[in-house]
Amino acid sequence: MKKDDLTQVKNIGPSRMKLLNDFGITTIKQLDETSLEKLAQIESIGLNYAKLIKDAVTEYYGKKPEKLAVTTISGKEKKVVDINRNLRNELKLLISV
Repeated sequence: MKKDDLTQVKNIGPSRMKLLNDFGITTIKQLDETSLEKLAQIESIGLNYAKLIKDAVTEYYGKKPEKLAVTTISGKEKKVVDINRNLRNELKLLISV
């Protein structure tokens, strides 16, 4: 295994390594320097895996990944979110009929 084999990083297998290589990222250092936004734009990586990969690179270098702040919403806001979700589901049902 080469020193800069991207598959040494958690959540990166051979197919993701090929995607990253095609994007011009061939070393772990380049991966570390690539912004989360740019990483998320790579086809079939997306924001979720971009975050996981960035955290794994941070751990690879022996640091602890930053924890995202937990956001809280009020009961009233949660109720609005639930109502909106229910309305979307009802609309889907009506449209499909």
